[in-house]
Amino acid sequence: MSIFLVTVAFVVTFLPGMFQPFEGGDGPAVVAADRVADQLGRRLLAAGAEPFVLDASCTAAFFADSGPPAESSPADCRYGGTTLRDRLGLANDADVNVRLVGEDADGDGDPDLLCSDGDADGDGDVVIDETGDQSCATTFEAGDAPPDDTGSVAVARRVVSIQHGDATLLVRTW
Repeated sequence: MSIFLVTVAFVVTFLPGMFQPFEGGDGPAVVAADRVADQLGRRLLAAGAEPFVLDASCTAAFFADSGPPAESSPADCRYGGTTLRDRLGLANDADVNVRLVGEDADGDGDPDLLCSDGDADGDGDVVIDETGDQSCATTFEAGDAPPDDTGSVAVARRVVSIQHGDATLLVRTW
Protein backbone atom coordinates (compact mmCIF):
# COMPACT_ATOMS: atom_id res chain seq x y z
CA MET A 1 0.00 0.00 0.00
CA SER A 2 2.80 2.45 0.82
CA ILE A 3 4.48 1.83 -2.57
CA PHE A 4 1.18 2.61 -4.29
CA LEU A 5 0.74 5.85 -2.31
CA VAL A 6 4.32 6.96 -3.02
CA THR A 7 3.81 6.27 -6.74
CA VAL A 8 0.56 8.24 -6.84
CA ALA A 9 2.17 11.14 -4.95
CA PHE A 10 5.08 11.13 -7.42
CA VAL A 11 2.77 11.19 -10.45
CA VAL A 12 0.59 13.95 -9.01
CA THR A 13 3.63 16.04 -8.07
CA PHE A 14 5.90 15.73 -11.11
CA LEU A 15 3.80 14.71 -14.11
CA PRO A 16 2.02 18.07 -14.65
CA GLY A 17 5.38 19.87 -14.67
CA MET A 18 6.64 17.63 -17.45
CA PHE A 19 4.01 18.98 -19.83
CA GLN A 20 4.15 22.60 -18.68
CA PRO A 21 6.39 23.93 -21.52
CA PHE A 22 3.83 22.70 -24.03
CA GLU A 23 0.76 24.10 -22.33
CA GLY A 24 -0.68 27.56 -22.42
CA GLY A 25 0.85 30.52 -24.16
CA ASP A 26 0.24 31.63 -27.69
CA GLY A 27 1.20 28.56 -29.73
CA PRO A 28 1.49 30.28 -33.12
CA ALA A 29 3.75 33.01 -31.68
CA VAL A 30 6.10 30.40 -30.16
CA VAL A 31 6.28 28.48 -33.44
CA ALA A 32 6.86 31.66 -35.46
CA ALA A 33 9.66 32.88 -33.15
CA ASP A 34 11.40 29.51 -33.30
CA ARG A 35 11.06 29.25 -37.08
CA VAL A 36 12.37 32.77 -37.69
CA ALA A 37 15.36 32.26 -35.37
CA ASP A 38 16.31 29.03 -37.15
CA GLN A 39 15.76 30.57 -40.57
CA LEU A 40 18.02 33.55 -39.78
CA GLY A 41 20.77 31.54 -38.10
CA ARG A 42 20.86 28.59 -40.47
CA ARG A 43 20.15 30.14 -43.86
CA LEU A 44 19.39 33.83 -44.35
CA LEU A 45 22.36 35.34 -42.51
CA ALA A 46 24.68 32.32 -42.52
CA ALA A 47 28.12 32.54 -44.09
CA GLY A 48 28.31 29.67 -46.56
CA ALA A 49 27.02 26.25 -45.55
CA GLU A 50 28.00 26.53 -41.90
CA PRO A 51 24.89 27.18 -39.73
CA PHE A 52 24.92 29.80 -37.00
CA VAL A 53 28.09 31.46 -38.33
CA LEU A 54 26.84 34.79 -39.65
CA ASP A 55 28.16 36.73 -42.63
CA ALA A 56 29.01 40.19 -41.23
CA SER A 57 28.23 42.20 -44.37
CA CYS A 58 24.88 40.47 -45.04
CA THR A 59 23.94 40.78 -41.36
CA ALA A 60 24.72 44.51 -41.38
CA ALA A 61 22.76 44.96 -44.63
CA PHE A 62 19.81 42.96 -43.23
CA PHE A 63 19.47 45.23 -40.21
CA ALA A 64 20.21 48.42 -42.16
CA ASP A 65 17.47 47.65 -44.69
CA SER A 66 14.86 46.39 -42.19
CA GLY A 67 13.35 49.76 -41.35
CA PRO A 68 11.42 51.41 -44.14
CA PRO A 69 11.08 49.35 -47.32
CA ALA A 70 14.38 49.07 -49.15
CA GLU A 71 14.81 48.98 -52.89
CA SER A 72 16.19 45.43 -52.85
CA SER A 73 18.38 43.08 -50.90
CA PRO A 74 22.11 42.82 -51.64
CA ALA A 75 22.77 40.36 -54.46
CA ASP A 76 25.25 38.21 -52.53
CA CYS A 77 22.94 37.72 -49.52
CA ARG A 78 20.37 34.94 -49.13
CA TYR A 79 17.33 37.00 -48.26
CA GLY A 80 14.97 38.88 -50.53
CA GLY A 81 12.05 41.23 -50.21
CA THR A 82 11.77 44.84 -49.30
CA THR A 83 10.30 44.64 -45.79
CA LEU A 84 11.23 42.68 -42.68
CA ARG A 85 8.08 40.56 -42.93
CA ASP A 86 8.82 39.77 -46.61
CA ARG A 87 12.36 38.69 -45.76
CA LEU A 88 11.20 36.45 -42.94
CA GLY A 89 8.16 35.03 -44.75
CA LEU A 90 5.65 36.30 -42.18
CA ALA A 91 2.07 37.42 -42.65
CA ASN A 92 1.39 41.15 -42.66
CA ASP A 93 -0.35 40.97 -39.29
CA ALA A 94 2.58 39.20 -37.58
CA ASP A 95 4.53 41.31 -35.10
CA VAL A 96 8.23 40.52 -34.79
CA ASN A 97 11.37 42.03 -33.30
CA VAL A 98 14.85 40.71 -34.13
CA ARG A 99 17.98 41.71 -32.18
CA LEU A 100 21.61 40.63 -32.26
CA VAL A 101 23.27 41.17 -28.90
CA GLY A 102 26.73 40.58 -27.47
CA GLU A 103 27.84 40.26 -23.89
CA ASP A 104 26.98 42.57 -21.00
CA ALA A 105 30.16 44.65 -21.14
CA ASP A 106 28.80 47.61 -19.17
CA GLY A 107 27.46 45.48 -16.29
CA ASP A 108 23.88 46.80 -16.37
CA GLY A 109 22.33 43.32 -16.59
CA ASP A 110 21.28 43.63 -20.23
CA PRO A 111 23.39 42.32 -23.10
CA ASP A 112 24.72 45.08 -25.36
CA LEU A 113 23.14 45.51 -28.77
CA LEU A 114 25.59 44.93 -31.62
CA CYS A 115 26.02 47.49 -34.37
CA SER A 116 28.12 48.47 -37.37
CA ASP A 117 29.40 51.56 -39.11
CA GLY A 118 29.75 49.55 -42.29
CA ASP A 119 33.15 49.65 -43.95
CA ALA A 120 34.43 52.55 -41.85
CA ASP A 121 38.11 51.86 -42.46
CA GLY A 122 37.72 51.37 -46.23
CA ASP A 123 39.25 47.88 -46.42
CA GLY A 124 36.07 46.19 -47.67
CA ASP A 125 35.25 44.47 -44.35
CA VAL A 126 32.29 45.38 -42.15
CA VAL A 127 33.27 46.02 -38.54
CA ILE A 128 30.89 44.72 -35.85
CA ASP A 129 30.98 46.30 -32.39
CA GLU A 130 28.74 46.89 -29.38
CA THR A 131 26.64 50.05 -29.16
CA GLY A 132 28.26 51.06 -25.88
CA ASP A 133 31.70 51.12 -27.50
CA GLN A 134 30.98 53.48 -30.40
CA SER A 135 28.32 55.44 -32.18
CA CYS A 136 26.97 53.29 -34.98
CA ALA A 137 25.20 53.94 -38.23
CA THR A 138 23.35 50.60 -38.05
CA THR A 139 22.15 48.99 -34.84
CA PHE A 140 21.30 45.31 -35.11
CA GLU A 141 17.65 45.54 -34.20
CA ALA A 142 14.72 45.31 -36.59
CA GLY A 143 10.95 45.34 -36.19
CA ASP A 144 8.51 46.91 -33.80
CA ALA A 145 9.13 47.22 -30.07
CA PRO A 146 7.45 44.38 -28.16
CA PRO A 147 4.54 45.23 -25.85
CA ASP A 148 5.12 45.83 -22.15
CA ASP A 149 2.98 42.77 -21.31
CA THR A 150 5.82 40.24 -21.46
CA GLY A 151 3.43 37.31 -20.96
CA SER A 152 2.20 37.70 -24.53
CA VAL A 153 5.68 37.74 -26.11
CA ALA A 154 7.33 34.53 -27.33
CA VAL A 155 11.14 34.60 -27.42
CA ALA A 156 13.53 32.33 -29.34
CA ARG A 157 17.28 32.54 -28.77
CA ARG A 158 20.14 31.19 -30.87
CA VAL A 159 23.82 31.51 -30.04
CA VAL A 160 25.65 32.51 -33.21
CA SER A 161 29.15 33.48 -34.24
CA ILE A 162 29.94 36.69 -36.11
CA GLN A 163 33.47 37.84 -36.90
CA HIS A 164 34.91 35.10 -34.66
CA GLY A 165 32.94 36.32 -31.65
CA ASP A 166 29.85 34.94 -29.93
CA ALA A 167 26.51 36.73 -30.05
CA THR A 168 22.90 35.92 -29.28
CA LEU A 169 20.16 36.21 -31.88
CA LEU A 170 16.88 37.13 -30.14
CA VAL A 171 13.59 36.80 -32.02
CA ARG A 172 10.45 38.04 -30.27
CA THR A 173 6.95 37.56 -31.68
CA TRP A 174 3.52 38.49 -30.34
